[in-house]
Amino acid sequence: MADINTCIFSGRLTKKPELLTGKSGNEYANITIANDRGFGDKKATSFIDLTIFGKSAAALCQYCDKGDQIIVTCEYTKEKYDKDGETRYSHKHIVREWTFGAKSKNGGDSSPAPSSPVEGFSGLNDEDVPF
Repeated sequence: MADINTCIFSGRLTKKPELLTGKSGNEYANITIANDRGFGDKKATSFIDLTIFGKSAAALCQYCDKGDQIIVTCEYTKEKYDKDGETRYSHKHIVREWTFGAKSKNGGDSSPAPSSPVEGFSGLNDEDVPF
């Protein structure tokens, strides 16, 4: 039986994403999204650190800005390492897919483009929607 390791998060970018290049020449972006949880006086915000690679990272950096909402599907990893003779753990979420949510409340000027367009889909008109 295979393990299922999928996380889905929705949140707003805490800052403008920056495209970086690793030592091997691969492009990536480290981003953080803010996700509100709870209700009323129990409301709190979680900050989720994510890493995204390749063309998806480039598209995210080009079309998204601080405050924009994104929805991500990612894989959770836990890495073990030693620092100063002490064993430590690093928790990471590697983005596999993402899509746009709501634009920032400031009404950013970037025009969205899909991260992975669907072939043959040209959008819907009001007449196409049955309700």
